[in-house]
Amino acid sequence: MMFLAPIGLGMLANLVGGAVVSGEAAQQNQQALADLNRMMAEAEYHPTDNIGAGFQSNLDAPPFPNEAANNLLTMQQQNASVRSGFMNQTQQELSDMKQQFFSENHLETTQAQTPDGQTQDQVALNEQGQPQVASGAETPQQSVARQNFESNTRSQLADKHDQQTQKFVEQQKQDFTQFLQANKPELGNPAVQAELQKMLILSHKKALGLRNRQQEEGLKCDLYSPEQVAVADDKLGQLRGMEDQHAQMEDESPEAGELYQHQQDLAELLRQKRDEAQRTKLEEAFLNGPPRFSSEGSQSVDVATVLPPYLSNALYNMGIYSV
Repeated sequence: MMFLAPIGLGMLANLVGGAVVSGEAAQQNQQALADLNRMMAEAEYHPTDNIGAGFQSNLDAPPFPNEAANNLLTMQQQNASVRSGFMNQTQQELSDMKQQFFSENHLETTQAQTPDGQTQDQVALNEQGQPQVASGAETPQQSVARQNFESNTRSQLADKHDQQTQKFVEQQKQDFTQFLQANKPELGNPAVQAELQKMLILSHKKALGLRNRQQEEGLKCDLYSPEQVAVADDKLGQLRGMEDQHAQMEDESPEAGELYQHQQDLAELLRQKRDEAQRTKLEEAFLNGPPRFSSEGSQSVDVATVLPPYLSNALYNMGIYSV
């Protein structure tokens, strides 16, 4: 893996909900890195953790590769547009199939009373809560009943997906917070940082998996024939292959490599500054003698002072700023 974009709660929620495309993720990552670059280039470095307390230094930060970031963002937006167009065509194809299907079939309906005392047709459901298909062209009244049924089904599915997403992102934040608390003294350890990176990658994979399941449910929730479902399955398979191809294209691009190198340079720069802060603190402790009282164990640690930018950015996006 060449380039790991920050993955945070907002991004996970939107990703699962289908609102975030790779271009938006890249834009958020670009902005986060640009903000970090400006922060270090224009302001003083003020570590708040117990290692670097009192240390201040201007960081000679490497310039942010804006051209590479913009080019990568353009590539991702173009790829996302291709996928969006493909899904629009898929929706139209399925809509045409349904129109043909209901020119020869209909959903069984029953009479129901409205709140104002009127009666109207509504889709009849079997014991499993499923509509029943019958032969014969759909009448206008049956069409209205079916469209109302499909609208209610989609609304209920959207609520279900919202609850799934909320539960997922809350669990992710809890898991990351627990990991940071358990490993607080060792957050500067490369081995601990590698485990944190694995957690981020796994979290992203889980989010993609949930997003894919929700997308499949949404596409199939109002299909009524095996032929329609088969087309939906085939199109989703093509979409997944397209996503993999686009991800590889973006990940292996020179622009992604340049952004990755920038992140590595920032991480190395911060490591050097932390080492310098550690030496300064040890020298001060030697000269001043041991303090009578220390509350260092309970002090909060800004994650940006102990973790590489691509990790601290991800935690910032989750709303985790210190531990």
